[in-house]
Amino acid sequence: MNTEIKNKYIDFLTSICKIETPSDNKANIDKMVDFIQKFAIEQNLQTERFSFSEAGDFLLIKTRECENEKPILLMAHMDTVHKIGAFGDEVVSSVDNWLYGPGVMDCKGGIALGLCVMERLKADSNLKRPVYFLLTSDEEVSSRFSGQTGKDLIIDTAKRAAAVFNLEPSRPRSVTVGRKGILKMRAEIFGVAAHAGNAYFDGASAIKEAAHMVLEIEGLSQREGITYNCGVINGGTVPNTVADKCSIDIDIRVSSMEEMQKAEQTMCDLSQRNVVENTHRTVTVMSKRPPMMVNDKNLQLLEKWNIAAKNLGMDEFKGIIKGGGSDAAYTVMAGTPTLCSCGPIGYGEHTRNEKVDLSTFDDIAELISNTIKLI
Repeated sequence: MNTEIKNKYIDFLTSICKIETPSDNKANIDKMVDFIQKFAIEQNLQTERFSFSEAGDFLLIKTRECENEKPILLMAHMDTVHKIGAFGDEVVSSVDNWLYGPGVMDCKGGIALGLCVMERLKADSNLKRPVYFLLTSDEEVSSRFSGQTGKDLIIDTAKRAAAVFNLEPSRPRSVTVGRKGILKMRAEIFGVAAHAGNAYFDGASAIKEAAHMVLEIEGLSQREGITYNCGVINGGTVPNTVADKCSIDIDIRVSSMEEMQKAEQTMCDLSQRNVVENTHRTVTVMSKRPPMMVNDKNLQLLEKWNIAAKNLGMDEFKGIIKGGGSDAAYTVMAGTPTLCSCGPIGYGEHTRNEKVDLSTFDDIAELISNTIKLI
């Protein structure tokens, strides 16, 4: 990649990272879609936009329309876990080859990389397949805002494709062939409010009951099985009142749909009991993301990836299974060969130290481009 093109995509990445896009901020995500769509059109790429009432819009970018050959589908997401202002006034910064900021690796670095790959391949007269690039807007919250419509859009687009490369951030010499599924649930605990000094024993603390429930839930986790993480707890009003309400947001990771059903039933069973007298529990499913199942199609695509790597003088890549979920789960459901974590190398995702290694763009863009030519 020549310096001029590389700098163009670094500038592009810096610009989209400065548009802070938490999953629930449709206005900012749509603003970023405006920017990306304009950039793509300037690169002589075709675009198609899909609007949602609550979620940010999705964007499909194409080198050209499908003719006789199925397209290759690239994917990335535009939303981040970071709240606006989390990175301070200087949203994006750089040190040597490292770029820091919200989403620089997860997954805006993948957006910049994907567009760079499209520019490479658009000019290649030997490429028989068109390349599509689907950008989603609520991956970080398991499609909570786009709902089934968003999931169906991913599945339907993948069904038309010959292969999918999901440009989530990568680690050196590995790509993802499978991922755990995610079940997010909320437990709500109800008690009896009372004055903490004058009538303590007339109350029933929802927080105390929640503490018992947290220990019960976390105690179910197995190193090689289902894991339960009580990640957020909210309860009470003021220190001198026995709390009558408390909630627990729970992140459950599973390896199969059978495990997901088992975990949901386990949580429902827990909601039917209590430890603190005069309290009761309820549980609600907030969102579900199925596992990205390992299959022969994914492993055969990995073989092509490694042929391309070998042709470029690179070491062999391992196919790994990750605990984190992604939209690749839906492309595997569609029956399309899929590799995930094909994006730029980075570290610190979901933290304020998130960073991406800009020096890896050239090699990864070339590897993706050459793998696509083998399909």
